[in-house]
Amino acid sequence: MSSAPVTIIPCLTDNYAFLIERDGRAVVVDPSEASPVIKAIEAKGLKLEAVWNTHHHWDHVGGNRELKKKYGCAIVGSWTDRYRVPEIDTTYEDGQSFQFAGLNVEVIAIPGHTIGAVAFYLPEIKSVFTGDTLFILGCGRLFEGTPEQMWQSLTRLMELPKDTLVYCGHEYAKANAAFAKAVFPDDASINRHVLALETKLNNLQPSVPGTIEQELLTNPFLRSGNAERFAELRRLKDGFRR
Repeated sequence: MSSAPVTIIPCLTDNYAFLIERDGRAVVVDPSEASPVIKAIEAKGLKLEAVWNTHHHWDHVGGNRELKKKYGCAIVGSWTDRYRVPEIDTTYEDGQSFQFAGLNVEVIAIPGHTIGAVAFYLPEIKSVFTGDTLFILGCGRLFEGTPEQMWQSLTRLMELPKDTLVYCGHEYAKANAAFAKAVFPDDASINRHVLALETKLNNLQPSVPGTIEQELLTNPFLRSGNAERFAELRRLKDGFRR
């Protein structure tokens, strides 16, 4: 596996941005604010080449303008979001790919949370950046898309290699774990995973990254089986109170 360390950068209240570095070059995924990203870049002595936005929501693009002004970096996002992502320079559609520091980056359209949501999949470092579509033990709310669209998007992510690392945009594992246990109270795989996540969170460690394999085993939404059952679970989650 090619080397390209991923640094998890906490932002705002529960957001994550991700700094990918290789040979002194760097990109950042979903910088909701600029200051913690700048701090990480300066500490490592990196050159920020680009910002990759998974979707247009403010808590994923809030740092775009300041980072572009400071570093002259390119802003990359979905063609569908070409009028909604601040300072966007380069857009991609589903199935297109590009390179960063010799690594292949595949763009996967994953509408549901928003219409223009995309994932960035880097097969050589076995990593996928899913924004607010696939979370640890969960998935995003349907703000713009339909249950059918979201189920298809999750299905596409489920088809990635099982050892793919999942980097998602928020620390929602605690709330998602409570819902997973409520839906599958006697599931041994879920209960083991929840205990491991609780240990991480209690030690002030992020729950990310997970893996596709772990999500297939424990994520209630990925176990839906079809769009109708997915829609039912999503409605339950929307009204769920711990």
